[in-house]
Amino acid sequence: NLSLSQNKKKKKNIMDALKKVISSKREELCGRRWVRQSEVLSARKRKIEEEKKEDIIEEDEKKEEETKKKVTKFVKKNHDDSEKLSKSSEKIEEMNEENILIRDWIKELLKKWETKLDEREESIKNSAIGKVESRTLDQCREHLKPLLKLCKKNALDIGMRNGLATIIQHANDGNFIKAHDHYILIAIGNAAWPIGVTSVGIHTRKAREQVEQKNVAHVMNNEMQRKFLTSFKRLLRFAQDLRPDLPPSQKVNIGTSS
Repeated sequence: NLSLSQNKKKKKNIMDALKKVISSKREELCGRRWVRQSEVLSARKRKIEEEKKEDIIEEDEKKEEETKKKVTKFVKKNHDDSEKLSKSSEKIEEMNEENILIRDWIKELLKKWETKLDEREESIKNSAIGKVESRTLDQCREHLKPLLKLCKKNALDIGMRNGLATIIQHANDGNFIKAHDHYILIAIGNAAWPIGVTSVGIHTRKAREQVEQKNVAHVMNNEMQRKFLTSFKRLLRFAQDLRPDLPPSQKVNIGTSS
């Protein structure tokens, strides 16, 4: 019995020792496996980080290249804009010269006209003709206000501005025939049938639209322009009356009723 019990104890001790050895071996194997796995994971992480760094560097290079392109484009645009501004400023200066010429001429003649009317005798001022002349001046001054405002704002149409400036230059040179011709060109133009009947007969014609009043190439369709051009014409007549020294060949009979 004693030998059996001793043998059992020995076997048990041997089994315990084997279990310890096996467990230690398992722990050793697991540790090695864990180390290998950790090394693999760390290698993967390093690879991923390197790839990310490369992507970031590549992205930064692209952004830098785009920024350079934008800066170059911006500089070029600013250069072009500065050139355009310089050209437009030159044009504005030219426009200002013509606008100033028109405004100064109108104001000067209105002042001279007013002075001439003030120098009349009281009997003439209070007469029917005298009152009509005073009302004509007031009406002329009122109708010319929109033109003066357009000149002040540099908003006058370029064709109108050039035409009025040309008229004033001819008037200042004493050539009122040429001045009147340019006035007719502005007020009526070169279109067919600018004034008069635009509908003749009872049948609709193929070219009717070409001569309808709304398609006629002159500025008298605009009420405001019609008024200040008519008043401008009266000033032209007054400017001619102020020049008795000119020969009849440089004068024209400009009516004031239109």
